[in-house]
Amino acid sequence: GFTLVEVLVTVIISGILFLCVGAILYTSQNSWQKGAKKVELGQDFRYCRMVIEKELRKARDIFINPIDSSQITVYTIDGETATFRLNGNSIDLTLVSTGNTESVLEDTKSLLFEYAPNPSDPNPKAVKISIVQEKVFNYTNGTVETLQNSFTVRCRNKFD
Repeated sequence: GFTLVEVLVTVIISGILFLCVGAILYTSQNSWQKGAKKVELGQDFRYCRMVIEKELRKARDIFINPIDSSQITVYTIDGETATFRLNGNSIDLTLVSTGNTESVLEDTKSLLFEYAPNPSDPNPKAVKISIVQEKVFNYTNGTVETLQNSFTVRCRNKFD
């Protein structure tokens, strides 16, 4: 048979191995969850970008509020007027013709519209949009994930 010392050594080594395997599984699960949440933030951002680009590419004229650069009004070639603005922590799109307001991105910390390539250009052909998303996830320590993106959209139909 086995002596008491041999059994104790086996139990201790097995316990250490189980703790190591448990820690690895816990860390792996946490990493997977963080990755999945970052992917979710990225997908939400891509949808918002698609909606903004669609409206800006149809623009015949644009107006960025000089007092509040987190708001832009787009006058499209098909006669629609669309306004994007930061409302609390979401980016809202309001279509004047229908009066409908749609939230296109939640968990937005900041939104900035600028005329591009030069913010002081009197007749810009493009708009630079900068968005910072921030979301708290309930991991073990309440991690805050932040995603910063900026992109420039050329207004195809904007005339001099």
